[in-house]
Amino acid sequence: MDRAISVFIGGSSEGIKFADKVKESLDAGGKIQCTIWNKETFEYNETFLNSLTKASLVHDFGIFIASGDDLALIRDKIEDIPRDNVLFEYGLFLGAMGNNRTFLVQEEGCKLPTDLGGYTTPRFKRNFINDDWNTLGKDILADIKIQF
Repeated sequence: MDRAISVFIGGSSEGIKFADKVKESLDAGGKIQCTIWNKETFEYNETFLNSLTKASLVHDFGIFIASGDDLALIRDKIEDIPRDNVLFEYGLFLGAMGNNRTFLVQEEGCKLPTDLGGYTTPRFKRNFINDDWNTLGKDILADIKIQF
């Protein structure tokens, strides 16, 4: 591999700490250049959608952090769910990059839409320590290198 692999990391404002941990764990693997959505993504005089569409075309991979930031009443049960924009952006990148280059990293206990029930997602817990994040990063990195 001659150049660094470019990875876009998306998520919610509430989940920025998890995006930072994923970035740190991937950076430790070498030859990965991660961009978190809130840095260098949104340009003046551009809509968020245009900026995200451009990002989906210039990065090699997309990783989206589905943290349980919102509550929803689903069939008489209160569930932790990810922000709707995270799922939208995941779908945008999924359509642009395909299933093998787009990851949804799911917080344990965070309910995803039923259409995503058949996916195996990398998982994390709020109380992960650095070793746990590094293990998760190594697992994702292994999949990335297979695809690249």
